[in-house]
Amino acid sequence: MTSKFYEDTKVIVKDKLFEHGWGILKDLYLGETPLASIAQKSFETATGTKLATVYLLDLFKENIVAIHGEYQSQATNVLSTCNVFIKENSTANEVSNCVDDFLKNANHYIDESFSRRLFLKYGY
Repeated sequence: MTSKFYEDTKVIVKDKLFEHGWGILKDLYLGETPLASIAQKSFETATGTKLATVYLLDLFKENIVAIHGEYQSQATNVLSTCNVFIKENSTANEVSNCVDDFLKNANHYIDESFSRRLFLKYGY
């Protein structure tokens, strides 16, 4: 079961991701437990289209929600260090700012990945 804080945060995060071109995934549950993936976005690279996924994790024991991303490049998740943690008493504006921080870092690391960087530099 998820907290009201998680559900309220998820709405803000999904809206912000949608504003930045991310496709929002349907909420899926395993029993009462939500599955964490909430959005995906395709990126053109020199080796073809690659998919990035955003997860929202309810760390209810710590009263924290975490935004986590995954984008594989050369067998490495280049978004592994882009995690953002949102405390339970955060305002809607603070949550929105956390999403902005995540997206800034995610876009940077995706664009710096090897095949994406080649695509952006040479267009293939």
